Amino acid sequence: MVTLVELLVGHRPFPGQDLDHPPWQLLDEVRASPPALDGIAPDLHPLITRALAIEARARFPSIDALRRALAEIQRSRAPVDAAELAARVRA
Repeated sequence: MVTLVELLVGHRPFPGQDLDHPPWQLLDEVRASPPALDGIAPDLHPLITRALAIEARARFPSIDALRRALAEIQRSRAPVDAAELAARVRA
């Protein structure tokens, strides 16, 4: 999930993610501030935050549970008309 967030927003979701920072420092930083999710649709923020949770029991119990959560978000969104989307992209 960290890699996905990095691909979507251009940076890692938490500061201090390198070998120069001890793991406990990263945990303190993560607890102090949630990941920056600029550029990601707001309806995905809770899902990503849950998937990146420090405590294992707070994360999705399986990849299938994550898939179901993503599918639920997709179902809740309005259908996209391909012609309308193409017109927006060209504008």
